[in-house]
Amino acid sequence: MARFIIIFLWILGESTIILAQNPNAFVIRQSRDFYNRAFDYLQIVEDKTQKLTLTQVRTSDFQAQFRPLNTFGSLKPQSIYWAKWEVVNQTNRDSEWYLYFLQKFNVNLIDAYIVENEGKILPKKLGMYVPLYRLPSADERFKLHFWLPKDQKISIFLRIQTINNYPPRLDFRLEQAVYSLKQSRDYDYGQIFLQGGLWMLALYNLLLFASVRDRAYFCYVLYLITLIVFLMFQHNFFFTYGLGNYPQAAIFVNATAEEWAQIAYFLFLQTFFQTQIRHPRLHRFISWMIGFVGAKWLLNLLILGIWFDVFLSDLLLTVPTLLVLVGLVFVLFRLNQKTDSAGRLVLAGSAVLLLSALLAIILGILVINQVLLGLTFSDSSYIIEFGVLVELICFSLALGLRKQLIETEKQTAQATTIALQQQINEELELKVRNRTQELEESNTELEAQQAQFKHLNENLEKEITKRTKELKIAIENLVEQNQDLEEFSQIISHNIRAPIAHILGLTSIINKENPADLSNYKLLEYIEKSAQNLDMVIKDLDNILNIQNRVEKIRERINLEEILKKLARQLQPEMEAAHASLKVEIQPIEQFFSIQNYIENILYHLLDNALKYRAQERTLTIEIQAFTIDHNVCIVVKDNGVGIKTSPDNLHKIFGLYKRMHDHVEGKGLGLYMVKTQVEALQGKIEVETQWREGTTFRIFLPIN
Repeated sequence: MARFIIIFLWILGESTIILAQNPNAFVIRQSRDFYNRAFDYLQIVEDKTQKLTLTQVRTSDFQAQFRPLNTFGSLKPQSIYWAKWEVVNQTNRDSEWYLYFLQKFNVNLIDAYIVENEGKILPKKLGMYVPLYRLPSADERFKLHFWLPKDQKISIFLRIQTINNYPPRLDFRLEQAVYSLKQSRDYDYGQIFLQGGLWMLALYNLLLFASVRDRAYFCYVLYLITLIVFLMFQHNFFFTYGLGNYPQAAIFVNATAEEWAQIAYFLFLQTFFQTQIRHPRLHRFISWMIGFVGAKWLLNLLILGIWFDVFLSDLLLTVPTLLVLVGLVFVLFRLNQKTDSAGRLVLAGSAVLLLSALLAIILGILVINQVLLGLTFSDSSYIIEFGVLVELICFSLALGLRKQLIETEKQTAQATTIALQQQINEELELKVRNRTQELEESNTELEAQQAQFKHLNENLEKEITKRTKELKIAIENLVEQNQDLEEFSQIISHNIRAPIAHILGLTSIINKENPADLSNYKLLEYIEKSAQNLDMVIKDLDNILNIQNRVEKIRERINLEEILKKLARQLQPEMEAAHASLKVEIQPIEQFFSIQNYIENILYHLLDNALKYRAQERTLTIEIQAFTIDHNVCIVVKDNGVGIKTSPDNLHKIFGLYKRMHDHVEGKGLGLYMVKTQVEALQGKIEVETQWREGTTFRIFLPIN
């Protein structure tokens, strides 16, 4: 007993010392689920410079400026405040806690710093407009998580900033982690159940719209969806899930959903009550209300988009919204004078939602402006949810009655239609019998004429198709021949006349009077070189003409793997010198017949170009693929070389004769022209894609047989 008294007095003494040292600290003496008045111990100071750091705030001189929160009254928007909250754990175990900020709409941007006894500082962020990727988790947007060791004290410093022009509000509740997580889970389950029910209801009415084609169901679905989006914002679903990384965008989504819910509601009233037919004047008034709400929505987006002043947006739109509600009361009063049971259900549900919306708006304004301190902004959403549920129940019942009325009217109309149809059928049968005999007499003659016309049309279509195809082929051949003639004309003009002119010029300056003149030997060397160039041009032209005129070569079965192995052996020295790697992926191709020499020459030139125009800053990699597509063999040759520096419109010029796109490597500009010529001789086509300093890809399509 004496030992117990000594221990009790020691604990009491320790507690007294801690309290004496920390008169402003909140003391936890026993484990509880939550503490409601923990924020009474919050001290605050305004950062008038808006540049203070944690180090400056923790100095002893600045600590004296902190005052209890209740001495400040309402905080100013667009100002920056520093808050300090201390807590002491006098329980017999370590515990995990949350500071749960209740007024979520007034918590914008908070930088939190948890300072432990040993001086360790743990920084965190929270608030409505903090992107999700900067938060520890989605659950900690409005909850500050921390560990509290037993018999120790921690200090929490908060830098509070608002950007939506509402004054900050910092009342929070201290919650144990297990309790907080359970509350969040139960809350999420309830909202998921509610949202799921609303989505099921929307899907059900969408299916009804698809079956009965009544626009009232479609407007009702649009109304449901906008309400769902509005409620998701009210319960922070956008800040937690879909728009977590773009929290400001959620404000625009909410503004759109709020206004479009009103538009969808008025459209529903127009279609349900058929105001265009039954109430023309009221229909025009409702259309004017829809336009007014649309203008109000655009004004809201303008205010948010330019200034992002949520307070100004709410303030300027409060009066227009009240005007809309007054107009709605007028519409409901007029509709109530001439309506049926289904219409009265719609009006009753609308009245309940109208009252709940008014109450929620008033409550929300009082809460946000800190007139009612015992409630939160989310409490207003529960009132709206109640009104929405009552309204949706009434609307669903009304639509059910409407469907029954539509079915009854449809059955009556069908019965009337059937009776009229029977009478018409009897009259028509008499006329049909009289006309049938006349038609049967002329039917034989018409069938014979139709058969003759059909035969003539078929023969004419075949002949036209044949002639059109022949004409098209002839035109294409003529165009190609003209292009070839024009190109050969240019070659003869530039590549043949130039060496000849060079030779004639050199021979004109030979010293004929003194053949032994030493300068004559030099001139003869130049003449020989020009003659060799002329001979090379003539040989190139001869090779091209042979390719174009000898397509009747014997075609044989092509084995691409063997061809690539052969080319790899031929180019092995160049491959090793370039440290190049060759990757080959060839799908099995059966019955591929072509001219093997042409295919070898095509692949040789493409591989040789890849080796010549490789990038010096990286290892050359050449990838070759082959597969069948639409009765063709597609061969892909891809490299990571320097690429071709040209525009897409001029890319076709790389296949021109003596066209060279690079000057740092020797060449005649004949390789790609030969490739294109041989591909076309095989009745194929070639495509190219290139990216400067990244590489080039050639695709060759050849007939499989």
